[in-house]
Amino acid sequence: MGGYELAYLPVKDRIGFTREFWLTKLPYHPNLDGFLTQFFLSLDNVGVFLTERTFQDPFEAYLVYSLTDNHGFFHEEPPAGESKLIELQKEFSNYTLSGDDLAFFQIHHGFAKLTETGITPST
Repeated sequence: MGGYELAYLPVKDRIGFTREFWLTKLPYHPNLDGFLTQFFLSLDNVGVFLTERTFQDPFEAYLVYSLTDNHGFFHEEPPAGESKLIELQKEFSNYTLSGDDLAFFQIHHGFAKLTETGITPST
């Protein structure tokens, strides 16, 4: 399901669906389910925003994870496609990317809170 379809879901379903998507993509870790449950409980919305770099460019859908009580938000970069992941592995040929890294890049190719650096896109 893409950002366009996600935008039509009620907020509660959008948050729940996104959490489940993360859980299906990320490798199992004993503490991950609890961490993600707490993270997604701290959200009041997963908003879908359409942006374009210039007027000639196509629109791209981005997710913004809004924290409750105006405690900020996380913004993301869209998932890395297969060709981007292959390019990334070649770029880091001296370092083996973990399954966790690759799985996260399939969810978001970058993820940060407000103006913090967070997980930056690889390119």
